[in-house]
Amino acid sequence: MRTTLNLYPFGESFHHGEVDLAQNRVRLKFQVGEGVFSAASVDVGTRLLLRTLAGPEHATRSRVLDLGCGYGPLGLTLASMAPRQSVDLVDRDAVALAYARLNADQHQAGSIRVEPGLGWADIPEDRTYDLVVSNIPAKVGPAAVESWLLDGRPHLDPDGLVAVVVINRLEEEVDRVLSAAGIEVLLRQANRGHVAIHYRLGTDSSPRPRPRMAVQDRGRAAFSAGKVKWTARTAWGVPEFDSLHHATKLALRAVREIHRRPSMHAAVIGTGIGHGTLALREAVRPEELHLFDRDLLALRVTAANLADAGFPRAALTLHHTPLVEAPPASLDVCLAVFTTPVPQKVVDAVVASCAAALRPAGRLIVAGTSTAVTRTLEKLARSGLPLVAVGRAREKAHSAADLVRRPD
Repeated sequence: MRTTLNLYPFGESFHHGEVDLAQNRVRLKFQVGEGVFSAASVDVGTRLLLRTLAGPEHATRSRVLDLGCGYGPLGLTLASMAPRQSVDLVDRDAVALAYARLNADQHQAGSIRVEPGLGWADIPEDRTYDLVVSNIPAKVGPAAVESWLLDGRPHLDPDGLVAVVVINRLEEEVDRVLSAAGIEVLLRQANRGHVAIHYRLGTDSSPRPRPRMAVQDRGRAAFSAGKVKWTARTAWGVPEFDSLHHATKLALRAVREIHRRPSMHAAVIGTGIGHGTLALREAVRPEELHLFDRDLLALRVTAANLADAGFPRAALTLHHTPLVEAPPASLDVCLAVFTTPVPQKVVDAVVASCAAALRPAGRLIVAGTSTAVTRTLEKLARSGLPLVAVGRAREKAHSAADLVRRPD
């Protein structure tokens, strides 16, 4: 059965395309979402790791974990090679997870479970595996690399195998971590840009503490915008850890112009580490605050920064999704900031989801490149969305537009 666009997670706006993989005696097609790792083709590191797992000695492994699964090329290929396997796919990116679920449904191979998580931190304590595979991200930071390599011990059978692939520049770091832990490398295979490594963790009478968000911690940093100064926790792999993006600066100015009213309900889409969220919290003192982000780590770091600032946890709701999913006419303010390039169709989808959730006279601040904001404003007149631009600011090829929802 051919998949049509209306079946894609989050609709056509987040659909990137389809990639093929013919390897290890299986031939698969994967649907891929926008902004997901290796969207143009299956990563050569993934292909290398799969080749190292093609031997018959791995066919009997029945409980597999794909840590950092993306849209599923590692875990779902292994499931197709041995349909009796149960495979858990874990990732922090909501779009990647949605496409992993779609691809799992398409291939119908084995018993597949797709769940959000940060490395080992969210794996339930009672789950064990006899094979763990991972294409370890290059920018997770040294503490997270160490956690990725070693913290699976409570979840591995005594003879369970860990098989990872990293880019070449991380090979020395991986060797240092494994050597310091007394772990023997069982297999090493390299190509021009990657190295695949197999090893066993064995048992340890003094296991490492369960990892938490701290393994991505990049420390606190000081920030300023105009006369306003603040400090915030930062994290590896989340933007704006050392300075503010131009789009964020413009958004912060616009937020400070919003008139505070009692009992306001607000939302932030694309939180980063929380700069816009902290500004919105200070400007309007919302009774309820909703955070929407495809990145689970960004959500958790922002929540931690809000807690540090004294915002009550009971008034905060985290939504692991790139779009606003809130009841119609339930929000007074939405803030959407695009600090990394995204297709215009993604910007349009976010704006439309905000428009549906805003109350009459509710405000939407959308900031990004001037090109993206201009196209958004041009499309508003043709789209029928009940939004009217009441202000716009520009700085260094970026813009922030202030939009108001018209009465129904």
